[in-house]
Amino acid sequence: MLVGLIVGSLPVAYLFVANMYNYKNIFLSLFVFPVALLFSLITYKMRDEVSRAWIKFTTWWVPLQILLVALTPESSGGYFVVILDTQFAAIILSGLFTIISLLLIVVKFFSLRK
Repeated sequence: MLVGLIVGSLPVAYLFVANMYNYKNIFLSLFVFPVALLFSLITYKMRDEVSRAWIKFTTWWVPLQILLVALTPESSGGYFVVILDTQFAAIILSGLFTIISLLLIVVKFFSLRK
């Protein structure tokens, strides 16, 4: 009887975990919209010189990021410990891209303002 109770409760546990996963995805997708709105507001009144500088940066950063993410191993295995896997590299490089882009936009904006 105990085995039947445990086996019978597995689908309920699976549904609970699946629902938590779906709520997490909904929360993360709702988080993207305010961030996109913030960046849209920052770049709305951006001058041409600032956008050209950012596009120059983007034209070499994006291919470099794609190449670096493609070259990183998918996961570490065996005795060879790899700190950087594909997903972590993509997250770190995307974060660096965002920070460098914002710094570039702010510096270029204030240098043209003077």
